[in-house]
Amino acid sequence: MEIRKNPKFEIYIDENYLIVNNEDFKKDNCNYKLTEIIDVELIFNDNLFSKIITFLISGWKLPKNSTTLRIKHNNGVKEIILTDCNIKKVEKIFISLKNKLNE
Repeated sequence: MEIRKNPKFEIYIDENYLIVNNEDFKKDNCNYKLTEIIDVELIFNDNLFSKIITFLISGWKLPKNSTTLRIKHNNGVKEIILTDCNIKKVEKIFISLKNKLNE
């Protein structure tokens, strides 16, 4: 499912794999077997402390909205920053993924 159009960013489940394809940041790209994923978390970076730190680091520029998708798998943890993405679509994928992991 496409969660951002420009640059293209997709997250989807294809049979027994979670696929992440981010044209903007290639390091995010990954394929995980669902059986190797231990847990997933969706972290909303919207608390006051986080906003103050982001504002201080970015100077007078307004910080962008971002959410973190944390994937815990057999080989460690992968954190993917979801900046300017359609969060409603991300939440649908997240719920679907959690359901598949709990099967």
